[in-house]
Amino acid sequence: MKLLLFIIILVVIGLYGGYVNGAEGSKFHGTVVAVSDGDTIRVKLDNGQELKVRLLGIDTPETHHPTKPVGCYGTEASNFTKKMLSEKEVDLEYDVERYDKYGRTLAYVYLNGERYNDILVKNGYAKSLTILPNKKYSFKLLQLELEAEKNKVGLWGVC
Repeated sequence: MKLLLFIIILVVIGLYGGYVNGAEGSKFHGTVVAVSDGDTIRVKLDNGQELKVRLLGIDTPETHHPTKPVGCYGTEASNFTKKMLSEKEVDLEYDVERYDKYGRTLAYVYLNGERYNDILVKNGYAKSLTILPNKKYSFKLLQLELEAEKNKVGLWGVC
């Protein structure tokens, strides 16, 4: 069943060009000034602008939702992001849409040249989440999720 689901997802992503397309030349540099949870941070750009950033292509378990309880492994994901990103210099890369319906900036976050979104999924702190039209790294994130699930890493071994 998992193999069939994996094949279907790959076909859908392939049809949409999920690992090829995306905005080019859209990276900005800044410093993380606050961490809200595992997938939401505040970044002060070099030009002084401060952004609330929602990490693209992933979803960590809830920790601050007004109507939902704290999700399994949510606290661990939030603490990991605080440890890894607080007061660190990062680069932001945009995809097709720059903002979500809540006004947050949507971005892939790079720490020391490595995409932090991937780190969260690879270590079992997040699941991949593709919301079209933002699909630049969907294929890679799905691969990392399936590998983490297979190896029962992080939330896959606990929840």
